[in-house]
Parts: sequence; C-alpha cells; structure tokens
Amino acid sequence: MNSVASTLNRVTGMEFNNQISVLTPNNWNTWKHDMQVFLMHYGCWQFIMQTKPEQPDEEATYKEKLDLQLRKDRCYTLIYTNISSDLKNLITETTDGVAAWKILKDHFEPVTRARVIQLLDQFFGTKYQPGEDVGIFISRVKTAATRLQEAGHKLDDLYIGFQLIRWLPQEFQSTMQQIYRWKEEDFRVVKIEAELILEANRLQLMKQDLEKAENAYLSSFTSKKSKTLPGATAAAHGDPNGKNDYQKERCKNDSVKGLPRLNDNGKTHCIPCKLAKSKRFSFKKTGAVRSKRPLELLHMDLCGPMPTESQGGNKYFLSIIDDYSRKVTVFPIRNKSDVFHTFIRFQKRAERFLSRKVIAVRTDGGLEFCNKDMDNFLTELGIKHEVTNSYTPEMNGVAERFNLTALDGIKTLLKSSEVPS
Repeated sequence: MNSVASTLNRVTGMEFNNQISVLTPNNWNTWKHDMQVFLMHYGCWQFIMQTKPEQPDEEATYKEKLDLQLRKDRCYTLIYTNISSDLKNLITETTDGVAAWKILKDHFEPVTRARVIQLLDQFFGTKYQPGEDVGIFISRVKTAATRLQEAGHKLDDLYIGFQLIRWLPQEFQSTMQQIYRWKEEDFRVVKIEAELILEANRLQLMKQDLEKAENAYLSSFTSKKSKTLPGATAAAHGDPNGKNDYQKERCKNDSVKGLPRLNDNGKTHCIPCKLAKSKRFSFKKTGAVRSKRPLELLHMDLCGPMPTESQGGNKYFLSIIDDYSRKVTVFPIRNKSDVFHTFIRFQKRAERFLSRKVIAVRTDGGLEFCNKDMDNFLTELGIKHEVTNSYTPEMNGVAERFNLTALDGIKTLLKSSEVPS
C-alpha cells in the first residue's frame, strides 16, 4: 500500500490519504459514494463515467499518452486496494478500472425483480426519525429513489412526494394539508422539498424565540412574606362568601338604606365558579333495543393510535357491535386505511353465517369511515350509513362505551402482569 501511495504521489504531486473504509459485503452503498469522491480527487472518475476517451489521439505526444495510461492504471489500483481480500477475487481477471467497477456494481446491484422489490420496501420504509434534520430525511428519501432508478424502476414525483410528507411529525400538519391541496402540476419533489425546508426553518426560529422568552426572566430575586391587607378580601376566592359578606356588613344596624337583607345560610353564590365548573348533563339512555333482528344496525368505531404497537405491529382496533344481539367483534389493524377492507371481510362473513343482509351502519365522521371507497361500497349494496354529529360521541354511545370498557380491561391486564403499558 505504501508503494502505491508513493507512486501516486510522484504522478500527481498530491498527498495520498486513504481515509475511506474498505469494501465489505455490507457497506456497498456508502463505499460507492466514498470511492466516487476518491476517484474524482485523482482525476479517474471520468473513465468510470466514460466521458473521457480511453485511447489517446493519434497526434498526442508521448507524455500525454503516458499520462493517460497512468490515470487508467491508477483507476484500477485505487479500486483494488480499497476492497476487502475476500472480494478481490471478483476483479482479479481484469486490470481495467471501468470493467472492475462494472463487475462490482453488477454484483451488489443486480438488475432483477427481487432487488427492485427489496428497494421498494426500503423506499417506503424510510421514516422520519424524531429530532432528525428535515434536510437529512429528504436526502435519505431521494437516495432510496435514486437506487430504484439505477435498478431500472424510476418513481414518479407523486410517490416520492408522498413519502416525503408521509411520516413527518405533528408540527408539519398544516404544511402537509397545504401540499395536499396543490394542483397536479405543482406537486413536484423540488417544490415539496423547498416548502418543507422553509417550514423546518420557521419552526426552528420559533423554537429559538420561545427559548429566549423563557430565559428572559430574572435569574434571582427576593420577595417579602405575603399577607392580606384588611378589607381586601372582597374577591370571591379571598373569602368564601366574597361580595355577600361585604353587603352583610353594610346591612348591620341599617347603616345603609336600600340594600337587600341577606340570609346567612353559609352557601356560596360565586358566579365565576359555577360557570367554570359547570358540566354538560348526561344523555339519557334510550332504554330498549330498537332493532328487531341481527345485522339491522351495526355500531362501528375505531380506537387508537395506541402508545405502543402490538407484537404484530397493530396500533388501532376496530370494534363492530350488532345493535340487536350486542355481539362485539374486534379487529386489530395497523393503519386507518385498513378499516374499509376489514369491514368488507366482516360483512361477507356475518351475512353468510346469519343468512341476513346488513341494513345500516352507524359511525362517527372520521375519514376512515367517510371516504369515497366506503361510500361507493355501501351505496352499491344499499346499506344505510348513519353518521353522528361532530363532537357528539354520545350519538354512537354503544361503540364508544365498549372502547372505554375494552381499554380499562387492557390496562388492568397489563398492570396485573406487570407489563409496561
């Protein structure tokens, strides 16, 4: 290795620093980019890209021909000396740098259907990590898309843009909604990337401003012992009776005429307390079951996401309750988008078992229930879809009550088994 370095130093007049890791069976993606920069440093990358002729012109001088040949040899030498010994057998049959690079690329990046499927899985599995810089996340997504393109499967801007905004944190929700409403010609990766970086910078500046505001308080101060001044307890919470006691004192001995006489019953009449602590009356139960037969009415609701995924990767559960029999069927699901296919599976099985048809379903206004696919399916089968009013879960109380009961039972089991929840 030292002889190779000294030879390269004499030819280029530049110091040879081998600072990249050798190629192993597990680091091709990083080694490929490191070696590209390495070859560019020594003027050899042009041979790999075949943008420089491998044969000198007929009018070239002897020195120019020698320099071209040395660069070609250096291209192969740099590649050979930076791969592990067990992989050197792949390129021992050639001494050409371009051929050696092609052999390694075909070995690690075969253009096959299995590799394309593997790269697709890696692309759609690229997620935003908590605390990660948005620019780095965008770079990882674009790198995964580039690997697919090199494998002969180029992705449209629609899929790349979807992956860029798919796993972003809650702080980017407003920007994501704006991007979803863009026109078709505006939904491009370059524009989405610029919009996300601008939003990330805005959030970073906002965070810095909040930190400055929090640090703007006095670092130390000394306060005297607090005390209540005489006659300053007229506020409602300075004294239990507030203004009432003040009027009682005025009424003594008829010192002030025209004031109403108040009975000292010990009760507090604090209007702000009543307004602040008031609660909505509970909805009365309807009593008897209204449906006359099974599948006449189904109550459905989705509960989640849970703070911890199950062993199968599920974060939600869909509950379907028959109004007549009160039979409950629960389906653990991974995503909200799985609700539609889960309901189809339940509907087919229930109708076959009972030899009856589903008449109506009752859900809230969530997008997992109120979407085009669900509406078209229910309309085609003639199933009535009852949607409850917004912010009124009591209208779908059967399903909501079951969710609370199920969650209480789950928490009890986790506590009794000493499993972290």
